[in-house]
Amino acid sequence: MTNSSANKNGDVYKSADAILKSTETLPNLPSDAEAERLILLIEEAGEVIQAASKILRFGYDGYNQKTLEGNRYSLENELGDFVGVMNEMGKANDISLHSVNVHANRKWAKVLTYSRFQLK
Repeated sequence: MTNSSANKNGDVYKSADAILKSTETLPNLPSDAEAERLILLIEEAGEVIQAASKILRFGYDGYNQKTLEGNRYSLENELGDFVGVMNEMGKANDISLHSVNVHANRKWAKVLTYSRFQLK
């Protein structure tokens, strides 16, 4: 490494260090409460995916042999948990529930234009 490239790299590191040490806060980062709600939403989304995957593998009428919980019930339960977190995010003004409903209706209308199996 040449001396000039070392200086350039040193300048880059000094600039990055100055940014990190600045007293400005980064804009638009979630608060602790917002971050917690996002984590809950992510967790619930994963559980919805898992429940839907089990239905694809074993059918709606399949069930967990340990808990005897049916796959349909499990999906309903996980969707309820997801919607519950979504509703709390709406109450906290993290998201607009009206906007969510508008997008949901728009998405379903779009799906119907190319779906092979949904009723039109």
